[in-house]
Amino acid sequence: MPVISNLVFTKTDSTIVGTWDTDTSSDSNMTAGGKAAIDNGVAPNTTTGHQCVVTGLLPNTLYSCIVTSGGTSSTPQNITTNVAQTRLRTTQATMGASNSTANSPLGDTFRSFVMSNGFTYMSEDDGNGFQIGSTTSYNTQIGKITDENALTGTFVSLSDYGAFNTTNGTDGPGGAAMTNKSTGIFGLNGHMFYHVYRQFPPTYSTNRYGNWIKSTDGGATWNNFTAPSTFTANGTPVTPNSPAEPIQFYDLTIGEVCPVMYAADDGTLGYNTAGNQIDGANAYVYCSFAKDTSQLYLMRIPRIQYEAQTTTAFEYWVGLQSPAVADFVDDTKWSASPTSATNILPTAVNGAWFQIAFVPAINSYIMTTWSGGGGTNFVFYSALTPAGPWTQFFFQNNPTSGQRWYGPFPFHRDLIGNVATNNIPVRIVYQGEPNLGHYRPNWATLTLKTDTLPMANTFIQGNAATTAPTGNSSSLAFSSNVAVGNLLVMGWRRATTGTVTSVTDDMGVGNSWTVVYDTADTGGTSGGWAYVFTKGSGACTVSVNYSTSVAGGVVCIGEWNGPTAVRSNSAASTAGTGTLLTSPSITATAGDLLLGLFQANTGNASVTAGSGYVARESGSAGGVKYELIEDNLSASGGSITATATWGANVVHSTAGIGSFFAQTFTISGGVGASGAGATIAYSGPTSGGTVADGSGNFTISGALNGTYTITPSLTGFIFSPSSRNVNMVSANVTGVNFTAAASSGTGTANDMLNVSRWCTRLWG
Repeated sequence: MPVISNLVFTKTDSTIVGTWDTDTSSDSNMTAGGKAAIDNGVAPNTTTGHQCVVTGLLPNTLYSCIVTSGGTSSTPQNITTNVAQTRLRTTQATMGASNSTANSPLGDTFRSFVMSNGFTYMSEDDGNGFQIGSTTSYNTQIGKITDENALTGTFVSLSDYGAFNTTNGTDGPGGAAMTNKSTGIFGLNGHMFYHVYRQFPPTYSTNRYGNWIKSTDGGATWNNFTAPSTFTANGTPVTPNSPAEPIQFYDLTIGEVCPVMYAADDGTLGYNTAGNQIDGANAYVYCSFAKDTSQLYLMRIPRIQYEAQTTTAFEYWVGLQSPAVADFVDDTKWSASPTSATNILPTAVNGAWFQIAFVPAINSYIMTTWSGGGGTNFVFYSALTPAGPWTQFFFQNNPTSGQRWYGPFPFHRDLIGNVATNNIPVRIVYQGEPNLGHYRPNWATLTLKTDTLPMANTFIQGNAATTAPTGNSSSLAFSSNVAVGNLLVMGWRRATTGTVTSVTDDMGVGNSWTVVYDTADTGGTSGGWAYVFTKGSGACTVSVNYSTSVAGGVVCIGEWNGPTAVRSNSAASTAGTGTLLTSPSITATAGDLLLGLFQANTGNASVTAGSGYVARESGSAGGVKYELIEDNLSASGGSITATATWGANVVHSTAGIGSFFAQTFTISGGVGASGAGATIAYSGPTSGGTVADGSGNFTISGALNGTYTITPSLTGFIFSPSSRNVNMVSANVTGVNFTAAASSGTGTANDMLNVSRWCTRLWG
């Protein structure tokens, strides 16, 4: 009989995962409260390392858990699932300027996924991918992104799927030929999966024969569950339309299937991957599939059977169109029959190329889509579960004249790296047709606004002056020491041209200044912003460095507590003689810090800040007046215009405005296996509590900069140390560890541990 060892249970609010070892190869089975794991009997019997997951459990509920291998069962352990996770819905968003580059893949359907090798892979239908300059295009290909800022990379051709827009076979309506397309890319267990289907041109309204192919070598070769031996290296069946070799794996009429994006592939099945631990996503791969532009459905398959490409394991969402959060993991809301599936789209929703993605830290979802109309519309929705209810939070009309945009997809890398609970930047990649020519990827940053606001930004100090540049540099010093972790901003204007090469300080602690813009305005003067989240404390002199010597260097520096990055800005502008100066408008979000820069070429002018702004710092020399103003928007966003009224006529003036936002981070650590289930209280700039998982690990999300006190507690145990202080400085903090020991009584520590945990979880 096998000997079971190293048994650990890990819990979410709806699943419990068991991992264990045996001394001989055997099967893997588990129950929680009598409910069987979804992978019982699926894993091969040739392993000594085991894992199983029980799904559809209730939050904050005690379950008796047992694992079994080769007829040997573990001693029952009582495990309490986590409390239900807090969820924040995306309520609005702003989208920045569009970016494009000629040195990028040509094609469409730019869905992406981060694979276990750390690279982002992207689907590219109907183009030549990264074969820049090539005249050969394919129905479908994959790009391996090597430069994520420019969206450039290498090319993986699925040439056997046919040349661009070619058809084959007789499997279409009335025996017509169809064309091959791809619709979703996914990574799991170190492998790549590509969802493909057949489409009937020229209307492209018939999508059928959905399939998914698998590559274990980064896309070099592929196989398929239907009959691997009859598939070519590129994954295509030799006879894709042959009745003897059917290529569909779901219902005949289901074609465009797209996996819901959660965490990146970490080389495992994802059972204990942090970004999957919600809504049973650590147990299932969820997929959406569309039958037309107003019907969207969901199906799920256990992760282990998705990896094995099992043909009969799919279930379909048959719950309400507006489910409660608890409904989504309720097994009774799923059915093996696709004919009873629920259309998850509200009646008014109409779109195409749907993509559903999980947004970490806020524990909710966004859905991107596009639709027709007077142009090509981007219409985005948010929901607390993949099944909805879906609510529109963003709409943008893109006229068809000159540039047609369509098919917007969130960039997976930006989603998996998010730790913010508000003002969340996510790049959206979409298709552009310059002058209605061939496809080209474009991208813009979509900033997600949730139904919570960040901490107010606090002004610390500033300095403003007109300086005579020394050589190629203009410098200013703060009147008092800066604090580690705060936001430092420098703004500048100059009367003659000269590119800004860098902004630096003399603290010598590795600060890295980011120049936001440095463009000439219509009056011949130039200006810009630079910012840094300072890594040290003390006296600080900041310099703006130019490529050539410049005249009329005007600089201003300020220090704020709270924000960490710039969202958007307006370029400098000019105004002629008059008493009112208005900067270009920008689109801001509630909670943003807005900074305005104003300059007037008159020595006796005074500035009155308008539109709710507060004058912070000013300097005057050589006939030039300079002002830095700021305002924290606490409840509203939208298009913002910075205005200033001058106390005297001005001959020449400039203005600029920038929008900054708060970012949050995480604190993680552990209390040891003995402290599993301990309450972890924290206090500081934000306060609250969380619960250590079955291994004693914990994570505190949504932490703003500042000092936190972390205190663990669990009945029957004492912790060493009793609490720890953590200084949060613009980065995640790890390794906040404690040791748990039984507090009193007789018997061994393990005896006390088992009794205490059993009593605590049974009676609270």
